[in-house]
Amino acid sequence: MENTTNQKRMMLLLAGVVLLGVFSGCSKKAVPKPAAPEVTVAQPLQKNVRRFYDLTGNTEAVEAVDIRARVEGFLEKVHFEDGADVTEGDVLFTIEQDLFVADVEQAKAVLESAIAERHRAQADLDRVEMAVKSGAVSEQEVDLKRAERDIAVASVAQAEASLTQAELQLSYTTVTSPVSGRVSRRFVDKGNLVGSGEKTLLTRVVRFDPIYVYSNISETLMSQILKKSGRTDQERREAGAKLFVGLSDEDGYPHEGVLNFIDNRLDATTGTVQIRGTVPNEKRLLYPGMFVRLRIPSLTETESLLVYEKAIGTDLGGKFILIVGQEDNVVERRYVKLGQLYEDMRVIKNGLEAGERYIYKGIQRARPGLPVTPKEEGTTNEHQ
Repeated sequence: MENTTNQKRMMLLLAGVVLLGVFSGCSKKAVPKPAAPEVTVAQPLQKNVRRFYDLTGNTEAVEAVDIRARVEGFLEKVHFEDGADVTEGDVLFTIEQDLFVADVEQAKAVLESAIAERHRAQADLDRVEMAVKSGAVSEQEVDLKRAERDIAVASVAQAEASLTQAELQLSYTTVTSPVSGRVSRRFVDKGNLVGSGEKTLLTRVVRFDPIYVYSNISETLMSQILKKSGRTDQERREAGAKLFVGLSDEDGYPHEGVLNFIDNRLDATTGTVQIRGTVPNEKRLLYPGMFVRLRIPSLTETESLLVYEKAIGTDLGGKFILIVGQEDNVVERRYVKLGQLYEDMRVIKNGLEAGERYIYKGIQRARPGLPVTPKEEGTTNEHQ
């Protein structure tokens, strides 16, 4: 009886083991192998790309003039609106003129008196020179009259100089703009005494168009510019040494100018030299004193490898691109050194070889070390 019971138990146990094996086999068949995700790949574009040097700088006016009172007097009239555009020669201020007009009239009277005295002295000299021939007067008398005539001539010259000075002082009472540009606000109101003890600052005129842009460049870049664009400002202008300027809120560098000045001394403490460009500013979007971005194109072009900017990722290790292996389609994370931006592509300085495939669509589906299903769109010389 016991043997029969044990045999039944053994049979049930064996049946359970068989069923477990069957179910295990069914479970393994039910899990399909995952398919490699599909991604879009391309080969890097090989292209001659002109290098650019990106700098920062600031703007300064081509002409900026402080308008000051050159004579003392009460300010009688202001002839402009604050912030108005003025042209060279426009009257800006009038300082009281009565005293200076009187000085001019007095100087004219002194001059007329001196001229009359000169005529008299010349007539006296003529008479004694005739009289000395007949022995009526001595040579000493002639010398005396000649000296008086010379003194009279000198007095006329002195009176003429005094008149010129008085007229010049009178002209200073009419304050004009020496340049064309935009005037600042008036710093002194009508009725105030100006020019007393100091040359009172009345306002300031700034020329906007064109405008200067200053920056500091390394001696290496300076050497390249000098070698390629001429030694003088005129030669650089003729060679077309350009620069491009952009404001902080602008895309790119929309303002084009010409590099026309390199300073004559290198700053030994910083290893840089100051450069200056002139930029047309007809719309007056650039104001003196603004912070700007500069781009100076190199005069040489180099064959470069370019990839789409969107294909570049970033992690703690730096910038990388996902490369797809040629044989097994396995993804590799490749750290690269980036160059300049060219339209919607980025120059790769190192870390990538021509002919290699990189992922630029479906990056989120790719994992380093795992295979993908690459779909090629574009080759070395096709994708733009």
